[in-house]
Amino acid sequence: MRHTSISPEPDTAASEQPLRAAWQWFFIGTLMLLVVAVATVFFLLSWLDRAGNADSNPSIPSEQLIDTLRRTGRPVQALYAVEAEALAAGWTPESFRLAGDLWREIGDHYTAAAYWERAALTLTDDLPLMRDLAQVYLDLGEYGSAADALTRLLTLEPELNDQNWAAYHLGLIRAAVSPPPLEMLELALREPAYAPIISPVLQALTAETPETSRALDVGIALVSGEQWAYAELAFEQAVADSDYGALALAYTGWARDMQGEDGGSEIRRAIVLAPDDARVRFVYGLHLRAAADNTGSLLAFEQAVALDPTSPAAYAELARAYAIIGDRSTAQYWFEAALVLSNNDPRYQALLDQFYAQEANLRASIGLDDAEVVPDITPEATPES
Repeated sequence: MRHTSISPEPDTAASEQPLRAAWQWFFIGTLMLLVVAVATVFFLLSWLDRAGNADSNPSIPSEQLIDTLRRTGRPVQALYAVEAEALAAGWTPESFRLAGDLWREIGDHYTAAAYWERAALTLTDDLPLMRDLAQVYLDLGEYGSAADALTRLLTLEPELNDQNWAAYHLGLIRAAVSPPPLEMLELALREPAYAPIISPVLQALTAETPETSRALDVGIALVSGEQWAYAELAFEQAVADSDYGALALAYTGWARDMQGEDGGSEIRRAIVLAPDDARVRFVYGLHLRAAADNTGSLLAFEQAVALDPTSPAAYAELARAYAIIGDRSTAQYWFEAALVLSNNDPRYQALLDQFYAQEANLRASIGLDDAEVVPDITPEATPES
């Protein structure tokens, strides 16, 4: 008997159930998204209405809200409030100013400066605004923009302290530019705290030296006051000079070292340009010391002394290099040689006295008396490299 297999009919109702459930969830999701969208739009319209009618709605004062957010350490939220209000009512010089303040609090000084510049187009007599603009450009190292802001600040005839401050920074920015800003620097001298920095610069600018070396001399004067950023500006002015360009390039690199940057590229270029310049080798020694290459620094100072045996500064730095590597006897010899070569210059006497004091502390720490130390020591090292 022949049996025939019969295929069952497909269960249409069962196959339609998942599809029906998917459509149901699709409609539910769409409805929820629509509700969220409507709520968001309602919230934004409500916020814009409150922002645009803050004066007529004393229960929600926007200035008080922004002030509260700032005082509670929430400048980002305060900035959102400022931008929302500006979107509703339009930007004003005051809102640009406030937004700049908030960007500074957030830590973005570039954006702060951009907003303050917009405010300054209208608030031309706002002294604190001009002071903030000048300061932020100084902090950013934007010295061209800083000079413009400082110039505007001085034209406002502010209080004496602001005048001195602006003249000080503007004078140092332009110190190596011709003609020199003598009047500006003399104005800054009214503040006694600026005198130790300004006086050497004025001396360099008024000395009877070749005009071609003036920018380099100004940079060195600024180095003596540890004004590294302004010294770098001065050295950059001197780099193009054919006689002093290599040394100015080396000093530019060292000034960058002292600002936490790497000035090695400029210094190595200077050595290529002037391999026999003792002053370039001297600056190279300072650079290597800053990079913690004490052996390389010692070699560089030995080369500087060999190239110029008449430089007490090179002798003193060579002595310091020996002291750093622990060769105290040789260091003492070179400190004493620097003092003799300088004709007992008080600066080198102070270095030698400091070294003697360190030696006394070292001897005391290991239990030696002064009588046990023989000071007459002939070093093994010589100035020749």
